[in-house]
Amino acid sequence: VNHYPESSYDDLMAVVRAVRDELEKERLGAISSLSAAKDGLVERLQAKETELADWLHRKEPEPARSEEVLRNRARLKEAGIPFIPFYQAVDFRPEVPEELRGKIEEALATMGVLDALLIPAQCQEQIGASEKGAADRYLFPKFQLMTVDLANWLQPAVGGNAPVTPEEVDLILRSIMIEESPDLLYLTEEGRFGAGGVLKGKVSAVYQSKYIGVEARRRYREKVIAGLRGEIADLQAEIMQIDQEIDAQEEKGRQLAAEYTAFPGKEDLETAFATWRDSQLTLVNKEKEVAEKNARAETCYQRLKQTREELRELTVKVQLPANLAAFAGAEKSLEDYADTLRELETSHTKC
Repeated sequence: VNHYPESSYDDLMAVVRAVRDELEKERLGAISSLSAAKDGLVERLQAKETELADWLHRKEPEPARSEEVLRNRARLKEAGIPFIPFYQAVDFRPEVPEELRGKIEEALATMGVLDALLIPAQCQEQIGASEKGAADRYLFPKFQLMTVDLANWLQPAVGGNAPVTPEEVDLILRSIMIEESPDLLYLTEEGRFGAGGVLKGKVSAVYQSKYIGVEARRRYREKVIAGLRGEIADLQAEIMQIDQEIDAQEEKGRQLAAEYTAFPGKEDLETAFATWRDSQLTLVNKEKEVAEKNARAETCYQRLKQTREELRELTVKVQLPANLAAFAGAEKSLEDYADTLRELETSHTKC
């Protein structure tokens, strides 16, 4: 605009369009990035909502299971073979501290015992060979006399409708040692575990009990549900923030379009330029007038200074204040004196 009218109106509009196009490109790029981010968040939100719905539908949490294990348990149900996972058949004795409960459950999970199946003794022969693509783990008692076993920490927790009896569960508990054994499955209070002297390991000791005991499963379910709800709320907030940013970019687009539409046409620009040019000329003239008046004021000021100096020299011996009122009074007194003198002279002449 500063080069108008040296540049043509078309040249000027080409610059304006280039700026508009660049801003529009940046705006559309921002919207594209925000939309992609939103799509990812929406996908995560839908997954979390599905997961929450699944947890709300579950009565109790269950350990993660492979497709092969799920297929085998479906086969057992179809065959009418009753079963119960180990973790559902037992509970901790009240005196077992929380830290030890975590070690016990982690060791049982690591060894594959936690979700292994207990089958009634009369049905064990019906298990047979698993079909291809099906897999699972089963627990069978190997009772040992005079040993320190898992029954010290766990107790049967099955009711009358359970597929196995409390006595059958107790036999399984007494088949797992709680001190190191070269021949049997064991786990210790320190978190060590092993099987037959061949397999040995140690737990992390940071695990919290989740599955053994109805109360533990209830707490774990509530914790997971609360966590999922928190994640969903966070994702919804992020999506809302992105929506607001997209809305801001859309508003910026509307403002950009409005500003481009409102840009002056050729005639408007010429009129504005003429007005600006007239204003510039008026400003120059006014500045010239101000300069002239300033010069005259300076001349008058110098004359005033000179007059004051001359007055000071003329009245240096006059005992009057140096102000207009005093000199006006003195002039009046002189005039009165002259009038009185003339009257006196006239009277004297008549005599």
